[in-house]
Amino acid sequence: MRILRNSIQYISALAFSCILTVAVPAAAAGPHHDQTHAPKDNKHATSGTSHAKAGHHAGTSAKRRAIQARPTAESKTRRPTRTAQLPAPAPEPCVHPNVTIAPKKGEIEHLALTQCDGRPTHEALLAIDRWLGVAPKTTTTRTRRHASTQETAAPGRVALLARLQALATAFPDHELHLHEACNRDAGRAGHARAEAIDVEIDGVPIDKQLEVCRTLPDTACGQIDGQPFVHLEVRRAGSGHLFWFDATNATK
Repeated sequence: MRILRNSIQYISALAFSCILTVAVPAAAAGPHHDQTHAPKDNKHATSGTSHAKAGHHAGTSAKRRAIQARPTAESKTRRPTRTAQLPAPAPEPCVHPNVTIAPKKGEIEHLALTQCDGRPTHEALLAIDRWLGVAPKTTTTRTRRHASTQETAAPGRVALLARLQALATAFPDHELHLHEACNRDAGRAGHARAEAIDVEIDGVPIDKQLEVCRTLPDTACGQIDGQPFVHLEVRRAGSGHLFWFDATNATK
């Protein structure tokens, strides 16, 4: 009996030691296995957190852009500023070359008589009134409160400037000398109306001056025997080409 009891105890101790031998490595392997897989779980957790943060920042940026793009009350009421544009400068008018005119002995003037379209220049209108010794023609406009006065060009003097321009164009670079331009009591109707002028073209024979003058429409060209100038007179429309010769002053 004693031998049987010892055998049973021996077998039990052996079996218990075998159980311990198998159980201890398994227990040791359990925590190690968990640690090897833990980093993977941590990686997934970290990745999820970063994605969540990125999504949060993207959403915040989109909200900020939406708020900045949203018109405020001030921007709704503010009107766009307009840049003031200055008008373009008016182009310079086309005028004929300057003409040298001697209205009196010892006086010389250089000015353009007409524009390229035939209209007189403002300086020439003022000058011919001065040469003829007449006051500028003015018109007065009256209203209930005030009256305004404006200078206007007399048609006869405008036409006279056009004829002087024709002579100056025919003989460029020659001075035009005026005779009796201011004498309105010269005994001729054209001078009395301030629509005639006696002009001499320096260095040009009288017959050449008359030749050009007689080509001008509605113009009377006169010659006084022994005088170097041509009587240039504006006549009414439809008069044609007129010419007269005065021999009464031949002895003077």
